[in-house]
Amino acid sequence: MPINWVDVSLNDIGFITGGGTPKTNESKYWDGDIVWVTPADMSTKSRVLSYSKRRITSQGLNNSSAKLINQYSIIMSSRAPIGYLKINSVPVCTSQGCKSFSPYANALILIDFIFYSLLANVKNIQERGSGTTFKEISGNEFGHTRIALPPLNEQKKISLIIQELEKNIN
Repeated sequence: MPINWVDVSLNDIGFITGGGTPKTNESKYWDGDIVWVTPADMSTKSRVLSYSKRRITSQGLNNSSAKLINQYSIIMSSRAPIGYLKINSVPVCTSQGCKSFSPYANALILIDFIFYSLLANVKNIQERGSGTTFKEISGNEFGHTRIALPPLNEQKKISLIIQELEKNIN
């Protein structure tokens, strides 16, 4: 690792949020304006997410363990399967099948760089999952994920190079 890079965990640079599901038999909790993401919504190739098949109401948000995730966070499917990654371009809530990473306000990080770092670490994250029927990674374990973090200007350069390369991949 270059001397000006630091080894950090996700917990060092942000916080992890789990998801929740409002009662499905309460119609007043569903078909609202709040994007509610499940792993099924994350299977597309785009790295940015702004849409979900289902949406919840503010009542659904307030009467469940779902939490509103700030835009420009990273959402990861934490089970069935572990490892789909998206950056949300709008505030969202997630089901319990997802964990979200939101950077601390004072963190000197570029969310695209963290996204690519996590993408490179998906296999490691999957291996740390536990369970018998379905593997799942807990929020606590996800927060222990370590990445090598360069200075902000290098994060930008690396992210731009990867984005250019992505354009050439069909």
